[in-house]
Amino acid sequence: MSDSDGFTLVKYKYPKQNKFKKKNGNLKDFSTFAPTSKNDKQFDLVLNNINEYKIELQDSPFYKELISSVSKILSTNSEKISIKFQDFVCYGIGKISECPTSRYQFALLVLLWQQFKPSGKCSIYDPVFGNLDQQICEHFELELIARNEEAKRKVSQKTLFFVPHGGKPLYNNILWANWGAGLENVVIFGNSFTSYQERIPSRQLEIEARYIAQIVPVTHEIRLRCLFHDDDVFNDMSLHHFVADELREQPSSFWQDCKEPIYEDNNMEIILNVA
Repeated sequence: MSDSDGFTLVKYKYPKQNKFKKKNGNLKDFSTFAPTSKNDKQFDLVLNNINEYKIELQDSPFYKELISSVSKILSTNSEKISIKFQDFVCYGIGKISECPTSRYQFALLVLLWQQFKPSGKCSIYDPVFGNLDQQICEHFELELIARNEEAKRKVSQKTLFFVPHGGKPLYNNILWANWGAGLENVVIFGNSFTSYQERIPSRQLEIEARYIAQIVPVTHEIRLRCLFHDDDVFNDMSLHHFVADELREQPSSFWQDCKEPIYEDNNMEIILNVA
């Protein structure tokens, strides 16, 4: 199901997935630390870059359409009363300290947080984060998630999951963790579910990401046009949300047999918690 009022549905090239390799099978927990003089210069360079990207994004047609789309979602409910986000959660954004695409996406995350002013926290995690990445997150007052939860986070209030160009397992895990009426509280900004359905055979999608395959018929998806000058940064992106009344209308059989997703160790779309 797509929300097309005022928006043009277009097709995009295959999104670039973040593929990471595990090192020695260990994932480092995040911890707070003080910046050292050794990385002060690089910190300033990255910080200035992100602030420049924020200004650039704010003036872009892509950002203006995204803000309009998110506002539309927050004002869509049976009582016609505008609601607000409680929290943001970000997964798989990549190495902010090294990758320009990651910095653009991080700049967008900060802009959205400042724009919608949620009352809770903006939490973030990526297994590839190093000390400088953590330092940048802490500078913008984002909360570092302490462990690799594989995106299996259950929420009880309206939450934006910010997962640009994540692997299918991340979206699949978010859906599983909130399967049922709890999806009312979930808004996902990430790869288009409809695009997955269009390019992946249904049987294969069911095997690789069962919960994505099942939820598409009751998903309201706003596919964002690629209006940014670099079409690799935000291509094939959509906002996905779910309406409480429509979730309740589904037969009980639709929500049954919700087994926790399990992935092979060699799955290149997700880094598993092997601790």
